[in-house]
Amino acid sequence: MDKVKALLIDVSYEDDENNSVLKIFVKDKNEGCWVYDNSFHPYFYAIFYDEKEIEKIRGMKFGEEKFSVLEIKETKMTAQGKKAHKVVFRKVSHLVQARKDFHDIGIKRFEYDVPFSKRYLFDNALEPGNFVEMEIEEVKTPKGKLYETKKGALRREIKSINKIDGDFFENAVVGAFDLETWSGKKFEVGAEPILMASVVSDNEKKVYSYETKKVKGMEMLADEKELVDTVTKKINEFDFIVTYNGDNFDFPYMKKRADKLKTKFLINGEEIRVKRHGLDNAVELEGKQHIDAYQIMKLLQRTGSVNTVKLDLESVSEKVFGVYKEKVFPSEINDAWKSGDAKKLTRLVDYNLKDSEVTYKIAKDFLPLFIEISKLTSQTLADTTRATTSQMVEDLLMKEAHLRCVIAPNKPHEGDVKTRTENPIKGAFVKEPMAGLHEQIAVLDFASLYPSIIISHNISPETLNCSHAECKKNVSSDGTYFCTKEKGLFPEIIERMLKQRLKLKAEYKKKKKEKGTDDKILFAKQWALKIILNSVYGYLGYARARWYSRECASAVTAWARGYIQETIKHAEKEGFKVLYGDTDSTFLLMNKKTKKEVEEFAEKVNKTLPDTMELEIDGFYKRGLFVTKREGGAAKKRYALIDEKGNLKIVGFEYVRRDWCNAAKETQKKVIELVLSQGNPEEAVKFVRKTIEELKSGAMPKKELAIMTLLQREPKDYDSIGPHVAAAEKAIARGKQLGVGSMLSFIITKGNEKASISDKAELEEFVEEGNYDANYYIENQVLPAVIRIMQELGYSREDLLQGGKQTGLSAWG
Repeated sequence: MDKVKALLIDVSYEDDENNSVLKIFVKDKNEGCWVYDNSFHPYFYAIFYDEKEIEKIRGMKFGEEKFSVLEIKETKMTAQGKKAHKVVFRKVSHLVQARKDFHDIGIKRFEYDVPFSKRYLFDNALEPGNFVEMEIEEVKTPKGKLYETKKGALRREIKSINKIDGDFFENAVVGAFDLETWSGKKFEVGAEPILMASVVSDNEKKVYSYETKKVKGMEMLADEKELVDTVTKKINEFDFIVTYNGDNFDFPYMKKRADKLKTKFLINGEEIRVKRHGLDNAVELEGKQHIDAYQIMKLLQRTGSVNTVKLDLESVSEKVFGVYKEKVFPSEINDAWKSGDAKKLTRLVDYNLKDSEVTYKIAKDFLPLFIEISKLTSQTLADTTRATTSQMVEDLLMKEAHLRCVIAPNKPHEGDVKTRTENPIKGAFVKEPMAGLHEQIAVLDFASLYPSIIISHNISPETLNCSHAECKKNVSSDGTYFCTKEKGLFPEIIERMLKQRLKLKAEYKKKKKEKGTDDKILFAKQWALKIILNSVYGYLGYARARWYSRECASAVTAWARGYIQETIKHAEKEGFKVLYGDTDSTFLLMNKKTKKEVEEFAEKVNKTLPDTMELEIDGFYKRGLFVTKREGGAAKKRYALIDEKGNLKIVGFEYVRRDWCNAAKETQKKVIELVLSQGNPEEAVKFVRKTIEELKSGAMPKKELAIMTLLQREPKDYDSIGPHVAAAEKAIARGKQLGVGSMLSFIITKGNEKASISDKAELEEFVEEGNYDANYYIENQVLPAVIRIMQELGYSREDLLQGGKQTGLSAWG
């Protein structure tokens, strides 16, 4: 029997004649292989009426195969206050059939929909992306089985397995690839040939092509078949294969072309599997992990971790990494290939290589974060990079619940989801701002407000309205109360994670100060904790959550409203003028108050709070601009601040929205900068008029006028044809590949004066410089982006178009 330490990469299973056999793919420094665990079987939990019912089930035959349950075990687990039994099966297919039959005869089942491989990770507390230490032995298998190893008819079987810590990048090989294809009149996956492919890893950078002029940086192959075979061989050297939108393009395209060319596109000896994952596809590999960097960027964008509206590689490269990346359009790719022009081909080679380089950089920079999330949630990297934050929270809860012998609630039925969705939860308290321009502002906010409330008041579904009379003192303003005698699942997990994050942040800062460099692993660990901690409240109110609790989510916001309202009252008693209050923040006008007085005020408030809560000073700002706007009856955050060092903080304005063109957003940002930095709005008026003149002249670059919109359904499925849909339809007719989830970048062109806006909408790549409707951009983009700001400062639309007034700052104070 051998003892092995290896990186855990993948988890799967396969059926032999009698059983579903769990297997994990592991890798030491030299090679990877599947190892098998015969001792683990599929199961779910059930509540039986009595022993007679248990014996009846033991004797039952299920399905067409007439199979029996493997065993029924008594457990320490409880569900709905009753003892639960573990019902074990030989095969996953048996479990699927039996869970239906159990439902039909009225036996309550739990955790019957947890995937077999996920169950194995939870039960053994294993962490993909981390290491395992195993005792394994090689055993003989029936001749000819697909799971034979390189050593012949032997199979490595696990006798014991434990999680241990190790360095991911010590064993893992990561690499990226990207394809360039011929663009036909209408896009269809695999319909046109692959012209060029690039592969990038730590050890090499390659660009492959064929049947065109050889230029610097290109490795020439005989034909497309050899290109497909070469790229297939190369990416099989990687444990983690990275693409950018490879779920929907690169992998399916390679598969289709391989089929047409009568060759094999196999990863680790297996066909790729393309499955639906929400609105997108997800490509699954056996024994390797496909990391779609586009999915990574989508999650980082949703969580506010990166500040980019467009998620094409050019925008990501520039906004995230600060490196300009040239865009080569499909028509230019066709032209370069067809012409054989050396200059054009060199540009294409560079473009193709840069695609893989940026994709690879995304993986190297952000994989540490997702590795840490994988460890927390016990999910593979492929699953983690495609998960929503609610899925991450649920996976964490499933893992933690199992460690505590707690059975997870079942997923809700669609009818329940609809009912939950129709019953929204009252949100945060907002004190409407004093609109206009203000000076000397202190901003205070509660650190991790919602998580700290959950901890302080022990908010968890199982602690809700307990039977202890004395716990009724721990009551929220909406009337729900929570147990104070027994720690709940949610507060226990959150408190541990919050303490862990604070410790990691302190370690990170200390190391950075001592060594002057970032510790990427420490930063990733605390970042992973932050993402999940910030998602717990949302999960409680998420209609599809297993642990959904409207009462818990409502209590959190009720307590939050109470704490912020008390803070505002306290501030007013101390002589502060409260400028604005929202969710977890309070904005104070300092007037003649000093910073020390603000700090003393925060200390006084903290003495009244539970131990886990803290009011912190976010910062001091020399000037702030506040605009009042209501949407759906609620006040909307719209403010901008400038601190003593000239740093801007902008919230709620179009500057951070994607449905305005860059010219409008940049004009708005510049207006805010001028108003806040100089205190005189007249300079802002001049800048708006300058932008309007540039638009009228036809000199505004088209990239500044592109409007970003997500295609949320197929164009044919829209009831009304808006500008983005019309632009998409025209692009598809030209052969452009677009589908649900595509980010559209379109421009309103000059067109006919009588034509509708939709008629004049075209995707940016099909528009020539100068071909834009100046009047549309003035009236529908630039002016709307700045008019509310300027109106708060006493300026009208006519002032912006025709001239300005000379007025000092005091008029807006």
